[in-house]
Amino acid sequence: MGSVMLGSITDLTSKSFDQIVLAGSHCGLATGQFALSCNVRALVCSDAGIGLDQAGISGLQLLNGHKIPAVSVSHMSARIGDPHDMLRRGRISHVNGAAAELGIKPGHAVSTTVRTLTDTAPRRKEGQLKNHHGKDFTRRLLTDPNGGIDVVIMDSASLIGSSDDGCIVVTGSHGSLPDNNKERALKARPILAVFNDAGVGIDKAGISRIRALNAIGVAAVCVDADSARIGDGSSTYETGVISHLNEEAKALFLEVGMSVRTAIELIQKGSSAGEVHSPHGA
Repeated sequence: MGSVMLGSITDLTSKSFDQIVLAGSHCGLATGQFALSCNVRALVCSDAGIGLDQAGISGLQLLNGHKIPAVSVSHMSARIGDPHDMLRRGRISHVNGAAAELGIKPGHAVSTTVRTLTDTAPRRKEGQLKNHHGKDFTRRLLTDPNGGIDVVIMDSASLIGSSDDGCIVVTGSHGSLPDNNKERALKARPILAVFNDAGVGIDKAGISRIRALNAIGVAAVCVDADSARIGDGSSTYETGVISHLNEEAKALFLEVGMSVRTAIELIQKGSSAGEVHSPHGA
């Protein structure tokens, strides 16, 4: 088995068993759990600016507990969401114990690290984690009591679907484009989409998705990675503070420094007053 490059950890399948996986995702807890469920041989992901409670690298220790080498790539060395850029110019920022035992250290090039993992990472066995199903990314709906715009809270933007058109979507995902592909910006047309800025990082990759969404008329914001745990939609909703927003979001009177909950209340009040029109069900 060799290595595989993925724009998102959610692109993993059962075929990724015993693979060295280089994914553009953050290296948070949910990412680690998803990787476990597919029984990968090793994992390389972005540190996503590390952020609140070190959420951007919290998956490293989870994988270490299963003796799976895992490392994070500095968000200032390569674009989050773009595994090809990570392989080309990425540098390792953090390693777990299993990776350290293989001689991998912070500062190493990602290209060198992938070769080391391919040559030395212990092979996984079929059924080794057969009782481990990973953590499903959570998704929940908050219905507006005034009959206005509903809020959908999810850990991963991969859970967004056409049923979310016209809603407010709050995610734990980074605000970068998976595979640097504008076609993967969003699978719905919500009133507002909320992401984590993942420390913004090199080339401002951590907020590139909101620019792409602006081009198709979708209001979008990112919250400061230090204000909410990346990979945790509930954290984005409860404590997230807007750090960046697109022009469509500004048209909704949202501002940098505004909490996500305040932004939602503002939009819902505007909807009740007829100032914001939801296309949902139209």
